[in-house]
Amino acid sequence: MLRSLTIKNFRGFRELKIEPLARVNLIAGKNNVGKTGVLEALYLLYANEKQLANFSGAFRNSPELAVKDSNSRQWEDNFISFWEWLPFQKTPPILIESAGEISWGRQVLLENLHSNGANREMVFHYQLGDGLEFQTANISKQKIEIVKKEVQGTFTTESIKASLTNALAKQAPGVCVCSTRYSKPTDDAEILNSVKLKRKKKKLLEALKVVDSRLEDLDYLKIGSEPLVYADVGLKEMIPMTQLGQGFTRLFRFFAEMLVEEAKIILIDEVENGIHHSALSDVWTGIAEIAEKEDLQIFATTHSWECINAAHQAFSKSSPDEFRLLRLEQIKNEIKAIAYDEEAISAALKFEMEVR
Repeated sequence: MLRSLTIKNFRGFRELKIEPLARVNLIAGKNNVGKTGVLEALYLLYANEKQLANFSGAFRNSPELAVKDSNSRQWEDNFISFWEWLPFQKTPPILIESAGEISWGRQVLLENLHSNGANREMVFHYQLGDGLEFQTANISKQKIEIVKKEVQGTFTTESIKASLTNALAKQAPGVCVCSTRYSKPTDDAEILNSVKLKRKKKKLLEALKVVDSRLEDLDYLKIGSEPLVYADVGLKEMIPMTQLGQGFTRLFRFFAEMLVEEAKIILIDEVENGIHHSALSDVWTGIAEIAEKEDLQIFATTHSWECINAAHQAFSKSSPDEFRLLRLEQIKNEIKAIAYDEEAISAALKFEMEVR
């Protein structure tokens, strides 16, 4: 797992160091202090080639997503604008570095974004924990490709551009973004099939039973024109999962994505969205169970006092050392991270101190 994260010259951060990290980390703070920015830094550090190309839409409503023609000037201008504004005050370079287990530690340096004829380029330097270094460039037209690589000091030029996904997958834990956007019922049916193929349906059911004890089974069925997920909750017939409410459906999606993805670092922006506050403690209990059994590390953001309290209650009962509250605060025009352990959270909640 990661034990610390350092972010320099990225988004609203001149320099931010976050430590110590735990298995499950909940990031809080006022608006515009950079909660989503921390998730973006982790994404940039651990994303594969395909994920980097889709970075602009991973957490935010990116303008180019509304432009259908990816070959248009408007689409490319929007795409490049996103990358140009990643550095603090639009001034590169960016440095993001993590420390932890040997295979998880990594550093990425992003240098100047510049124009080269019809293309624009930003150079990436990835430094992995074992000394393996990759340099990548070319972010125009949704392409991010390796153009050079250096292995333990021996420089070689690739005649065929290698895939960043394949090159880095063996060296790092990978990252998965659990979307807070409501998914299509047909997409939910397809991800259930993926869970079944990976023989993880039992684990999914166990996690969801924490939230709804009536649940006995889930299945992919095509009763009407489209396939849906049907749930057995002890009634005479199985019912469409959509009838169990948006909160349950959101949790199904969270847990299914965690189980299906090969990634070990899970990012969730505004985790409480669409979930009633009374169910949050059960939600965190389910997240804790999956994180431990699948050896995942979770990073989530929240605006909600109820979400913080629910997470604290869920972890304090069984594994308080596995949870950390990280509050971002602006102090003298600099953003700092304050880490709260179980004892500090208890005291803050007891005396109604502001921790959101």
